[in-house]
Amino acid sequence: GDSDDDERVHFEIPDHRETPEEDFLRHEAEDAAVGSVDRFIESLSKSVRGKKKQFDRMINVLWHCYLVSDGGTQLEVAEMLGVSDSLISD
Repeated sequence: GDSDDDERVHFEIPDHRETPEEDFLRHEAEDAAVGSVDRFIESLSKSVRGKKKQFDRMINVLWHCYLVSDGGTQLEVAEMLGVSDSLISD
């Protein structure tokens, strides 16, 4: 009867859901990241004086050299993009 219930191990299943505070902080961090990206893109556009072809080339270089894990060597990326390897060398 009652003594059996006293001998059982009681445990609670942990709640892994976000708390309201964690949700708020995550949204704040996401908004800050979006703002940083927007400022970076705007700065990049200004650095090529708004020239679309140069801007697109820079975005492609950044993408293939820094954001794609298997983007290849600098020479391979230059060949793929049809640009001089000196454009993307360190």
